[in-house]
Amino acid sequence: MATELAAQTMAGSAAMLLERMEQERRLAGDSPSDFRADTTAAQLRAMVTSPGGTTAAALRELERAGLRAAVDTAVWAAKTRAEQLRITSE
Repeated sequence: MATELAAQTMAGSAAMLLERMEQERRLAGDSPSDFRADTTAAQLRAMVTSPGGTTAAALRELERAGLRAAVDTAVWAAKTRAEQLRITSE
């Protein structure tokens, strides 16, 4: 039950973020450099986080545990490896 709830929460959050990103892209129009996905992610988090609520408590613990740095490192490693694979397949 908890796993399903977590999965549904992530799916809903991802859908909200994608919708928000698409809105931002449309607003940026001819100026895609004005679009910043990290800003919309922060806005989404603010929209769903009640001060003193469960999400705020969870986010504090994730930050304290270093999740942001771990995700950044993992994404960087995946990007680097994808570039290596692309080069070797050429």
